Amino acid sequence: MKIKTILVGVILLILFSNLFPASAEVVISQVEPEMEYPDMEADFDKLQISPRYENLQLEPGESKTTTFKVKNTGDEAVTTDVTIEIPPFSEFFMEKDWITVNPLSVTIEPGESREFEVTVDVPEGTERGYYSAQIAFTNDTFPTPYPSPYPNYLNAAQLSVDVWVQPVIQILSPYINDQIEAGKTYSYDIKLKNTGDDPVEINPEMDSSNRYEYGPYGMVEPPISDEDISITSPTTVNPGETVTVQVELNVPQDAKGYYNGAIDLNIDDPSINEWEGKVQLNFQIWKQPTEPYVKTFNIEKD
Repeated sequence: MKIKTILVGVILLILFSNLFPASAEVVISQVEPEMEYPDMEADFDKLQISPRYENLQLEPGESKTTTFKVKNTGDEAVTTDVTIEIPPFSEFFMEKDWITVNPLSVTIEPGESREFEVTVDVPEGTERGYYSAQIAFTNDTFPTPYPSPYPNYLNAAQLSVDVWVQPVIQILSPYINDQIEAGKTYSYDIKLKNTGDDPVEINPEMDSSNRYEYGPYGMVEPPISDEDISITSPTTVNPGETVTVQVELNVPQDAKGYYNGAIDLNIDDPSINEWEGKVQLNFQIWKQPTEPYVKTFNIEKD
């Protein structure tokens, strides 16, 4: 059986050596796709826009007008054709009808400057967040060798709108920092004040996303668990009222090191972002030595 196996191997080796002689070369050809590179010497309208970036902070229902100065630095007259473009990659999207530009079309002679008034109207009930738009004064776009998901205009200004709402609930104790001892119990108070005209519901609970920590060898259990922390709280904060959320911490006997966590107040207030409605917990845990520290040493002279 062993002799037959050797013979079969020799035959296969002879066959493959005939198919691929030692002097043969294997050539792999790769055909690159043809790409149309942009014409970087194309004639574009040359406009100087000031400011290039504008940031506005508005509340829902509020309106504001800002001015853009556009100067023709080229050798020929330029007729503007204002376009509003909303970038498709964003968490919040504004509508084009939020923005009004005056004038839309005007001829700017070489060396001449014109002012454009841009008015932003934020509708009532708009969600808090950051909104952006591109205001293009001509149709000239940056040349690219590949398709672009949306036009990247050359003569454009970037407009950012920070829609901001005054929070109704004020967290008077946004964090708790303390040095604690293993085996003891501690109590903390979190003060909340309602500055609005309507009652606001709350439901404080431990934030599970802060339950684990990382050590030198990966993820480790924190020295304090959610079960070691108890929360006593009202469910509603009435207008003009200041309430207290009581937190009690029972530190385990074997706890040591550092603990970083959070309490999510679950405030029913749309003007408060998710991370703003949390109270951060930072504890340094130590254990009292059972015996005093003594070190004996000798000296050469009295």
